[in-house]
Amino acid sequence: PDIFGKRRHISEADPLHEDAHQGDEPAGQLRRLRPLSGKFRDKVDRARSLLQKSKAGEALKEAQELLDKHPMHSPMLVAKGKALAILGEDDAAMEAMRAAGEADPQWGEAHDELAGMLNRAGGIVLAQGDVEGAYERYREVLLLAIEHAGLIPATREADARYGLGI
Repeated sequence: PDIFGKRRHISEADPLHEDAHQGDEPAGQLRRLRPLSGKFRDKVDRARSLLQKSKAGEALKEAQELLDKHPMHSPMLVAKGKALAILGEDDAAMEAMRAAGEADPQWGEAHDELAGMLNRAGGIVLAQGDVEGAYERYREVLLLAIEHAGLIPATREADARYGLGI
């Protein structure tokens, strides 16, 4: 597991390598990797450390600096999404998690975090009386659970089913 206790990438390639999430290769087909440069590794570590300290604004800045150079780096897209969620930017946070999952479909943390955000959003909009909005969010969680079986904890699916009343 990574420093957040989440399940890591399933492939043998290390997704924290600098080249792992960039270029035109289809998802899951990674180029030969070179070790992380010191600066890159430092920024990855700093962004994660800032998140653990709940310094979301600073973590977002660090993550965005990395993403400016490596826009498909799933771990930093997840860090960006977590920072945005802490800052109350829920829609942008979910988009970052979707982008992380698209960049690397085997990066389970992205799907797990997205499912959790969707479940929370479903509960919020349901409490506001938006039954259709809640249905769409819970439905997306169930689809994620099917599409990424084994990468999303069963509790996420159970929460969505509970929200739907099934």
